[in-house]
Amino acid sequence: MDKLQADYAQSQRDLRQVRQELEALALGRYEFITRARKALMNDTDFGGQIAEFTEKEVDLQRRLAAIEQDLQLCADVSLET
Repeated sequence: MDKLQADYAQSQRDLRQVRQELEALALGRYEFITRARKALMNDTDFGGQIAEFTEKEVDLQRRLAAIEQDLQLCADVSLET
């Protein structure tokens, strides 16, 4: 049971971290778009940078889903015991 509690606590920390990273990424994307518009960045450069933001966001969303699933499993197991 101690291992389950430790895993649950670690998953909660991981969840907070990933959510913070998603928030920072969203802010970074917003700031980039603002700078790109002011600088009249060409479409190729803009598209490449946006693709990088999107790739990072997809990765973070996958991690978030996996952590949420782990938390749900921990909750389910603790209810069974």
